Amino acid sequence: MVTLQVVPTAVGAHPGSDGAFTVLSFEGLGEPDMGYAEHPVGSVHIEKEEDVTLARLVFDHLRTIAHSPAESVALIEQVAAQM
Repeated sequence: MVTLQVVPTAVGAHPGSDGAFTVLSFEGLGEPDMGYAEHPVGSVHIEKEEDVTLARLVFDHLRTIAHSPAESVALIEQVAAQM
């Protein structure tokens, strides 16, 4: 399942401004969660439990400051219609 949420520009600087990152969860597979981030010269796999926990906290914070999924879709449709 994919949930799309847009962080409004009115929020200003936020932890997601530094770039994209992913938190991967492997429920039911017996594998620990991990993080993944790309940067201009490569990528990083985040495996330390406390670092993965921090990434998840940042991700959860971004979800709280973002538009709801329905509001995000409406905004994207509005912007696309103006193009």
